[in-house]
Amino acid sequence: MRVRWSTVALLLPCLQAQEPEPAADARTAVRRWLEARPATEALRDAAVRSVLAEGRTALDHVAGLLRQHEEDEGSSARVKSQALRALVVQVALAFVQRAEDSGMFFAGQYGDLAALQPWVGSLFLNLVFDTPEWYPNDRRTRLVPALRDLFPTSPGRDVVAVARDVADDELEPDDLRRALVWTLAQWDDRELADARLALLRERMASEFDEERRLAQGELAWAYYAMRDYAAAARAQRAYVRQTEELNAARLPVDYYNAACWSALAGDREVAFQELELCVRLMRSRQVDPSVRLKRDLFERDPEMALIRDTKRYRALVDAAFDLARELPEPPPPRRR
Repeated sequence: MRVRWSTVALLLPCLQAQEPEPAADARTAVRRWLEARPATEALRDAAVRSVLAEGRTALDHVAGLLRQHEEDEGSSARVKSQALRALVVQVALAFVQRAEDSGMFFAGQYGDLAALQPWVGSLFLNLVFDTPEWYPNDRRTRLVPALRDLFPTSPGRDVVAVARDVADDELEPDDLRRALVWTLAQWDDRELADARLALLRERMASEFDEERRLAQGELAWAYYAMRDYAAAARAQRAYVRQTEELNAARLPVDYYNAACWSALAGDREVAFQELELCVRLMRSRQVDPSVRLKRDLFERDPEMALIRDTKRYRALVDAAFDLARELPEPPPPRRR
């Protein structure tokens, strides 16, 4: 399905501001938006907030309404269909913004937006590859993780060909090109990914220590982007060990990622060991407060699910944010 979302977006600045009464639920908020004459920006924003707050049930409801009105050929249905498409634009972009604001990034993060397929997939493909004037060009990369969740397998040869052209275009931003390389690998087009991995391995053979260390860190992120969590965990642990050996700047997030990816790979003990190093660094005076991690990350990050519901994890998190609390001693190693 191909929707010219730039046309839909042109409607948005014409909305009039007016503060609505709070809606009881998402269905009420969406109905108010559809029935308002004139439609107002405040009513639209209220509907967006309500849909996001209610989650998948509300997204399913919006999708059902859109299907219903697109199948109806009446003029009233066309108006409501257009209003719903405008709502989908705002819901989808607000969903992405909320994900970014959370500070957490993980596979499946945008899975709930699948309720709004094919409209959201069409929207995001349009914004990334045929970017309209109203969407900032430097924000295209942030949509790629959503595309990976919305299209877990290839969306078709035409889309893959366009993605490959962008990923191979030196005039495109490097972060967008990298993101698309790993997306193409997910869509069974591995040529660019294999070339980038080979380049990283060449850099890891450099005569310069710092070049080898940085390449090791990039390799860890490459494996993570390809969702090979066992390889990502091994590469990330090698990266933090090299960082320690070279006395380079250490960051809590580096140990946290090693813990996360070890947990994703099913290695509980190694995950705890790296998390303890993360906590020790956060408690030290060696790091600037600006790079300390937030407690909400430890509390909610789904990548820590394997170890979160344990006393040991809770003790480490409490110690990370309560410097007066003693850091728990690790349990003795198990005998094999």
